[in-house]
Amino acid sequence: MLAAGLSVLADVMSSIVLVWRFWSERTARGHGERLEALATRAVVGCLALIALALAYESLSALLSGSHPGSSVLTIVVAAVSFVVLAPLAALKRVTAARLASHALRGDSTISAIGSGTAVLALIGLALFHLVGWWWADRVVALVIAAVAALEARTLLVAERASD
Repeated sequence: MLAAGLSVLADVMSSIVLVWRFWSERTARGHGERLEALATRAVVGCLALIALALAYESLSALLSGSHPGSSVLTIVVAAVSFVVLAPLAALKRVTAARLASHALRGDSTISAIGSGTAVLALIGLALFHLVGWWWADRVVALVIAAVAALEARTLLVAERASD
């Protein structure tokens, strides 16, 4: 639950940073590169937060042997998250490529992680109820944490290379 909350917080913060970045560029002409660098670093921080939260919560659940909870609300929220975040991530990725924005690319990854986490939570619940694999969603969350960490590193390297 902690990881889900921190992931949502990181996603919202990343989106706010991107809104600030593009709004500020409109009002402070000539500072686009500096704003992009600051926004990229903020998004890297959000990705790192997601990676750490997912890794911590997944490892804790695996070590304690806790089973996933499944309420109707959890299932509905996960389904809606997938339906909303998957196309949003794709649109952000396309726009990031057009604008050559590392920050927006990272933000698209955060949306994709939210979408992926939602669909994999649903699959994990199904595997738990169908075959008893209580650990499946935790293992997948560790993979998602690794993806978030790798994307954070990739963005940081790309941002430094463009300095």
